[in-house]
Amino acid sequence: MARQPVLHSDRLESRIVPALFGIPWTDARHLTLSFVPDATDVDGAGSSLFASLPGRPADWQAQVLRAVETWAAYANIDVGVVADSGDPLGAAGAPQGDARFGDIRIAARPLSDNVLSVTSPSGFLGGTRVGDIVLNSNVAFRLNSGTGGPDLYTVLLQEVGHALGVANSTDLASVMYEAYVGARTGLSAGDVAAIQALYGARSADALEGLAGNDTLAAAQLITPPKRYDGSSSLVVLADITTRQDVDYYKVKTLASNPYGLTVRLNASGSLLAPRLTVYDPNGNVVGMAQSVNPQTGVLAVALAKVQNSAYYVVRVEGANPTFGVGAYQLKVVFDPNAADVMAGGATTLDDAHADDTINAATKLSTSDGYAANTHYNVLATLRDGIDVDFYKVHAPRVGRNQQNVLTVNVRALDPSALVPVVQVYTQDKRLVSATVLANGNGTYTVQFAGAASDQDYYLSVRAADGGVGDYTLDADFRWQAVNLQSLAGGVLTAPAAQDFSTLTVNRSQMMYFLLSAASDTTSSPSGVRMAVFDGRGHAVATLLARAGQTVSLTTYLAQGAYTVRFEGLSAAGTALPNLTYSLKGVTLTDPIGPTGSDPTLSLGGSVANDFNWTKFLLESYSTLVLDPVGDVLW
Repeated sequence: MARQPVLHSDRLESRIVPALFGIPWTDARHLTLSFVPDATDVDGAGSSLFASLPGRPADWQAQVLRAVETWAAYANIDVGVVADSGDPLGAAGAPQGDARFGDIRIAARPLSDNVLSVTSPSGFLGGTRVGDIVLNSNVAFRLNSGTGGPDLYTVLLQEVGHALGVANSTDLASVMYEAYVGARTGLSAGDVAAIQALYGARSADALEGLAGNDTLAAAQLITPPKRYDGSSSLVVLADITTRQDVDYYKVKTLASNPYGLTVRLNASGSLLAPRLTVYDPNGNVVGMAQSVNPQTGVLAVALAKVQNSAYYVVRVEGANPTFGVGAYQLKVVFDPNAADVMAGGATTLDDAHADDTINAATKLSTSDGYAANTHYNVLATLRDGIDVDFYKVHAPRVGRNQQNVLTVNVRALDPSALVPVVQVYTQDKRLVSATVLANGNGTYTVQFAGAASDQDYYLSVRAADGGVGDYTLDADFRWQAVNLQSLAGGVLTAPAAQDFSTLTVNRSQMMYFLLSAASDTTSSPSGVRMAVFDGRGHAVATLLARAGQTVSLTTYLAQGAYTVRFEGLSAAGTALPNLTYSLKGVTLTDPIGPTGSDPTLSLGGSVANDFNWTKFLLESYSTLVLDPVGDVLW
């Protein structure tokens, strides 16, 4: 059947950048989301999420969470809601697990053009901006069948997909289709395949067993440890895997139960809206609690009196089909004064200088939940200024002509105390020339696109400046590489110490820059500073690369024309050496190439490139009025 032409279309954020999509979150079963308070700094503007969206906060937040759950229900993803501290977006910290705010932050600010939202995809670039979604507060979004502009749930479906690493689609049936063409109700088959390719089809918990525990007769026995006396709680970690899934458990009471029995269910680590039902030994319902909304706290059924040494049955299921899938914790309590039994935290590896050489490297095992030899993770420490940690990992076997890309990310837990550096060595212990993808705010990321199949690799972690502290290391083998564009480069000399370029941004977007500098002498400190000035000459971003360094910057740029200056700098009283510099970059949120098109839509012709970079052709820059950007302390 022919599709009827639509009356108009609004362009969603367009980001067909294969290099930046397809990289999943490290731990997608423990993601968090937060709603950014109004006035929080979002790239120089105060967030207006609560002020700009229609209805009560509970109304529009439900649509945001509905969009998240639509994706999570099909894959091994769980997202819990946490408080947001109001720290600026992009504050230095961990891409995942930062206690100050969610891994995915929802904000709003005016965007200078007609994009509905911008989102930084999951991956290795962007720091704490990874996964963050910024809505255009100039747009009058609508909720459900209400009046106004684009449907908020539909827009968030695409933005959450990007936050999880899913790229745009040219399939009109896909929620990842780049243009807004009306409200949608859910994912297409292609969308489901895309999210499952990243995180796998949602898998049942281990307690389901071969026969499952979906019926009363097949209830899973919660087995206590030997000599259990009720002085601690029994805890089960499980999952409602589909909207039809029901979990039954059987628990035997103690020989004496002076405090009765309490069953608690906590689904705060996911968006499951659960129902908890407890049956007595005769199959009668003796207690029930439920929540039809996600993130409403802990459900509990408390029985003041129970039969001794008798079996009670617990049933867990979804209470709302919209939020009917997710992980949960079930706790059986015989003594209200007993200490909670919580999942153990990660153990920090302190090798006490036992792996300071490549021959003594610590062998890492594949991280839980990943295909063999595809992902490795460790939490470790550099205990003093001379400590070096070596690790051994094994590359997966790949098919003929298939690319095998090793990406290694090291992040300091306290960037003020430790600036880590990582290097990669081959199986025969030769240092490889890995590409630096990020260096800043305590994060150092390298990529080696030529990893051999089914071979060992060694990784070394050291402090760049003798610092100490804890860090996390993630080593990831995948088929795709992050490809940065070469934007500018040249040689700065004493007679010509500055270069200028023009950057034209055609759509509001997050941009990622990587600046390298090299000097023809090491006699004195020197470097190259890049400064980006808006159309009024105000500095909106700066980046300094000292000679021998590669450093990175993630920054938001509104639609418009910018002047970019590169200047060679040296310590006071010293001559400026010849400085070679290069700048690479990529849009984190928009495409480099042309977008997909629909011939039945009238979009006013082809879409321009997201940005254009050209060298200044003027011989004199004396007419430029630019903000001063300060001195450098060497």
